[in-house]
Amino acid sequence: MGMMKKKWLECCTCGDVRYPCECRDDILAIFWGELVIGTGSPCEKSLTGVTRLTSGPTINKAWNDFDCFLTVLSENLITAFPPDCTETDLNILNKRVVFCKKQTNETNPYRDDSLLRIGDYYAAVYNATDDTFLGVYYGYEVCCINETPENAATSHLAWVKLSNVVMGAATYNMYWYNVTTANEYGNCGLEPPF
Repeated sequence: MGMMKKKWLECCTCGDVRYPCECRDDILAIFWGELVIGTGSPCEKSLTGVTRLTSGPTINKAWNDFDCFLTVLSENLITAFPPDCTETDLNILNKRVVFCKKQTNETNPYRDDSLLRIGDYYAAVYNATDDTFLGVYYGYEVCCINETPENAATSHLAWVKLSNVVMGAATYNMYWYNVTTANEYGNCGLEPPF
């Protein structure tokens, strides 16, 4: 059975221990963004070409060493100025989005730890070419297949949706979708748009 969770993990008060969903991307993982609020500019683009990066920011990190994180490069504009769309500044055209998962009680100065419990996902956004920190966004949904309190090995992350992530003038829902896991165990009804 798949479980979708919003914002807070469900906790049992009877002493039952729940294993949090794994935080692991598979080799075929795909990423995309869905425009939620746009400016109407013909230069804005849908985020179908989101690329996984091999490393994340090295300073201004909104996560701690034992937290899980995964960084993507998102080209949110084709170019910035209509009608000719002639912007060349990569920090205007692109953002680095870090999918983060809090895994310890250690605090962090770049996020609001009063809004996060262990196991919560959130998005941290940075300029594309440097480590300039732009913001943290806390809304999320997760599809974790066969999560059980008895066996952590049955916890399979199919996808994470980070809600209302601001990049430049537009707001997106960002998706991390584990293709292999979703194909093998289920996807809670979410199919990739391409």
